[in-house]
Amino acid sequence: MKKIVVSDKFIEIYKNFNVVPQISKMMELSREELLLMLVVTFRVYDYNDVVMTTYKHYEKDLSYIDSVMFDSKLTDPEKIKMREIILENYLETDKIFDKFDNLLPEATTEEEAINLRRLLNINNILNS
Repeated sequence: MKKIVVSDKFIEIYKNFNVVPQISKMMELSREELLLMLVVTFRVYDYNDVVMTTYKHYEKDLSYIDSVMFDSKLTDPEKIKMREIILENYLETDKIFDKFDNLLPEATTEEEAINLRRLLNINNILNS
């Protein structure tokens, strides 16, 4: 089992992926973490409007992931490495850890996301 250690930014984005669009924050990720984020969230989050807004922005990267996953004749070492990472983490997230060796947290449920969005809206109203 190959362990993958991700950044604090990755964890933050992952936990909020279905709460508010994460487009600008994802631009701060490395290419490898960005692709990993798209792979992992594709499996664990329902396709609500927030998630789809983010995916729409990363359509080219999702196409790249699709092409790497299903091309059995890859020769580019970078693409081969990405394919391994993608296939290892598409179904299971038990190899992804933070810098403190904590396993990737559970995905935010849709109910939790709705409650967090409400709190954000209330805070925005109070702070305006």
